[in-house]
Amino acid sequence: MKSDLSESLFQTLQDAEARCHLLQSVVVHANDSIVITHAEPLDAPGPQIVFVNEAFCRMTGYRPEEVIGKTPRILQGPNTDRAALDRLKTSLQQWQPTLIELLNYRKDGTEFWIEMSLVPVANAEGWYTHWIAIQRETSDRKRLEAELLKTLQKERELSELRSHFVSMTSHEFRTPLTAILTAAEMLEYYGRNWTEDDRLEQLRLIQITVHRMTQMLDDILLLGRADAGDLRPRPGWFDPAAFCQLLVAEFQAERGSRHRWQVVSRLTHQTVYLDQNLLRQVLTNLLSNAVKYSAAGSQITLELSDRPGWVRFCLQDEGIGLEPQDFPRLFDLFYRGHNVGTIPGSGLGLAIAKRCLDLCGGKIRFEQMPTKGTQVLIEFPSNQAL
Repeated sequence: MKSDLSESLFQTLQDAEARCHLLQSVVVHANDSIVITHAEPLDAPGPQIVFVNEAFCRMTGYRPEEVIGKTPRILQGPNTDRAALDRLKTSLQQWQPTLIELLNYRKDGTEFWIEMSLVPVANAEGWYTHWIAIQRETSDRKRLEAELLKTLQKERELSELRSHFVSMTSHEFRTPLTAILTAAEMLEYYGRNWTEDDRLEQLRLIQITVHRMTQMLDDILLLGRADAGDLRPRPGWFDPAAFCQLLVAEFQAERGSRHRWQVVSRLTHQTVYLDQNLLRQVLTNLLSNAVKYSAAGSQITLELSDRPGWVRFCLQDEGIGLEPQDFPRLFDLFYRGHNVGTIPGSGLGLAIAKRCLDLCGGKIRFEQMPTKGTQVLIEFPSNQAL
């Protein structure tokens, strides 16, 4: 059977007319797009199309009469790689077969990727008369490649975060643990000779250090809950002005009255419908930064206002401000500004604030003050009531 088929095909190929009919049938019915153009001109506007098969029409959305006489450049668009087109032109000028990937555009303007094999065709005298391009759509493959690259990039970022996390937590915990150990040893060996005030000072140091470590652990756990989708808003009605006054009073009590504080309310409604815990997380981290990065005696102002459907909190300080190169990475985990110097910190606060705001559909914006300091504007969507 195989021998009979081979003999029949051989006889067909010996007949020029039959061979031509066979090749025409292959081209017309091929699943891959086939385009035939004149060999020249290679410069603009380019060689004209003389034939396209049905697969080309299915791929691009064009009918044959819409492309015959035009050039393949009608398939190119703003995102077509110019470097790839330059390589293609070089191959054409050298009359060399080439294999290339291009981003093309369908008739409806949508993008699609193709892998194109292009070969020149010569006549009996050896003159090149046409180009034949066989094109296969590779959009799905390119999409999978992009998704794979994105996954690999995410894995690299996670690996870097894990390494950074181990390094950061080792350093951030080692320092307070050393302070606790030192204070405890001082109390053990010298406490009996100290005054009551000296002993209380060492105990306060231990308490403050433990509180700092506990806060860092709470921050890490909160980020874990947010990333796992276990943290959800639980809004309720409350007075935001009273809430902020109490929060600032807590800061003054815990951290001393080293700064001048002001809470200003320009609210038109007394109560709002928000999640108090998420609001506390956001404001606590922002207030902590304001205290940490501004000098003793400087002013810290928290102003409240509202507009239909939104409540705004504007925090201003007179601290070290922000460097322009830091703005794109302010909410990255463990990232700290270029100008923080030796001021201690974990680089978690703004990442936590941003996640809490995202959970509530809130917004945050930083502005550098004209003279010194930073202004932070945060907005929460809120139903309001008198």
